[in-house]
Amino acid sequence: HVVTNYHVIRNAADADVTLLDGSNKIVRKAELRGVDPDKDVAVLRVRDVPKKTLRPVTVGASKNLRVGASVFAVGNPFGLD
Repeated sequence: HVVTNYHVIRNAADADVTLLDGSNKIVRKAELRGVDPDKDVAVLRVRDVPKKTLRPVTVGASKNLRVGASVFAVGNPFGLD
């Protein structure tokens, strides 16, 4: 499964996911499995991807952040553009 932003796939009829396996690109069709528009999150199921290509995301806690730390945010719960 792949997590993305809902606004990215909101009006899509279908979706392709591109993954990198070293220097090789892997493109697969994706199936929408679930959405939460209020949180701007969508989950896609991607089939036939080598397990070594997908790595789970480690979810952290904001209490562990320090000034200057690198972060990735998924979702847009406040609807800000």
